[in-house]
Amino acid sequence: MYQMKRAFEGALNYQIANGDKFWEGKSVGVIGDGEWNPRRAITVGMVQTLAARLKEPDRSKSKEEQVKQARIREQTLKYLSLVEFVIAEEAHEAGGDSYYRIMDHCKNAHYRMALTATPFMRDDQEANMRLLACTGPVLIRVTEKMLIDRGVLARPYFRYHAVNYAPDRAGLTEMKDAAISNTRLGRSTGWQRAYKLGIIYNQQRNNLIVQEVVRSVSLGLPVMLLVLQKNHGRLLQKRLESVGVRAKFVFGDSNKDERQKALDELRDGVIQVLIGSTIMDVGVDVPAVGCVILAGGGKAEVALRQRIGRGLRAKRMDRMLR
Repeated sequence: MYQMKRAFEGALNYQIANGDKFWEGKSVGVIGDGEWNPRRAITVGMVQTLAARLKEPDRSKSKEEQVKQARIREQTLKYLSLVEFVIAEEAHEAGGDSYYRIMDHCKNAHYRMALTATPFMRDDQEANMRLLACTGPVLIRVTEKMLIDRGVLARPYFRYHAVNYAPDRAGLTEMKDAAISNTRLGRSTGWQRAYKLGIIYNQQRNNLIVQEVVRSVSLGLPVMLLVLQKNHGRLLQKRLESVGVRAKFVFGDSNKDERQKALDELRDGVIQVLIGSTIMDVGVDVPAVGCVILAGGGKAEVALRQRIGRGLRAKRMDRMLR
């Protein structure tokens, strides 16, 4: 959200510097991360915050709390009714209830621009129809090849590894994961247990991840290492630090300042590896990344594409090879 806010502020400053007086005195507002600060011209908002503010009053709460919730909902509805132009970033999420409700309340937003790299790709056709209802059909299609050919995106090179299972008993001890009483993994093993043993506590897999990170760092490539669970991120951070790699882990509990500081440190070379959970899947601009390692597994195509996209920004090699 704040990266988007800074991008708009930069665009406004550029317009003003080039003589466009319309934007003088105007600022970019923010709705999200505890802030309610909309502005008349441009406001950047978080879906989660707007959705929470649109909830009906909870009748189990006190009368005063219900009145407060009703006031917040009314204030939010009034604001959304004033919006005339919506830019729907990560628009594929409009298939979900929260995003869809917000778009539905933008009654006067006759101009809508949806941005997504994965339109109409959900397995649930109702979700795809909701996206169509919110934003209309695809009018402009920009392919990855077009962006690569024009130098906007880097040309990706994929490296796949087949690994066997070997229990990471040291990792189980380090993470104190009491849910794993034995390390046997078979065809009948339940999904959650199989994920922990096959992904998080798989010694061969974790060793290979560390080797790939060390190899990339030796080539001067800043690395983004993506995981799905906090225990995995913490375990890999310890393993990387034990071999002299400077790493930092950001996850859902990390606030915006911590996340931005970590991104800046990766860009500036203070750290060599940024380990991120699913909060890094979307809406994060990471031009410094030279290598993305998908350590978390998973099979959802939309999420997979989003994670790969973290490393597709075109690179300045003179900045990366220090």
